[in-house]
Amino acid sequence: MVSRVAFSSATVLITGESGTGKELVARAIHFTGNRRDEKFVVINCATLSENLLESELFGHAKGAFTGAIKDKKGLFEEADGGTLFMDEIGDIPKSVQAKMLRVLQEGEFLSLGDTHTKKVDVRIVAATNHDLLQRVQEKEFREDLYYRLNVINIKMPPLRDRKEDIPLLVKHYKEARRKALDAFNVKYVTNALNKTGGNVTNAAKKSEIERQYLQRMLKRYNIKSKDVF
Repeated sequence: MVSRVAFSSATVLITGESGTGKELVARAIHFTGNRRDEKFVVINCATLSENLLESELFGHAKGAFTGAIKDKKGLFEEADGGTLFMDEIGDIPKSVQAKMLRVLQEGEFLSLGDTHTKKVDVRIVAATNHDLLQRVQEKEFREDLYYRLNVINIKMPPLRDRKEDIPLLVKHYKEARRKALDAFNVKYVTNALNKTGGNVTNAAKKSEIERQYLQRMLKRYNIKSKDVF
């Protein structure tokens, strides 16, 4: 699905429980498609208050409110030409929903306190762990915005529904762990030898490991005493 939608500019709504990899899919869509050389901008809509969220998304003009001492670009401008990933889209308040709808319909918006419309070319990828249709029925989410967001839907199943993936994940983390351990060992051994002028015996003593074990590590990682200076 990611490979099919990556080169489209259509809005994508990724749904699923927390921890199912929604942002990972959003990044895959962006970095696979023709916007991959442009910015990928992320915002978690659930962590910001209504006023702050509006300012973050659309920016503000100098003097728009107390403390607005200069113009500020919003994330829509920052992401122009690229992708804006809006996590927890189901939590945005009604006032922001209306401005979002205008961006999706017209590709334009007004910054807070500004009178000049700004145009942007941004692909929206949104994600939620809410049932947005239920929120529409509860009048908490605009129906027109829902259908504008849900052009392409990617539903992320929880791991309990795709147990066949568990061996792949186990293999991946065993390999992340091996690579991390190897990188640590190389750095540790190199630093130990540097501190002792390349003397293996002294490096082993200072590291409180057996000399033979240190020599095996040198051989395993192809580190020579003369290479550490």
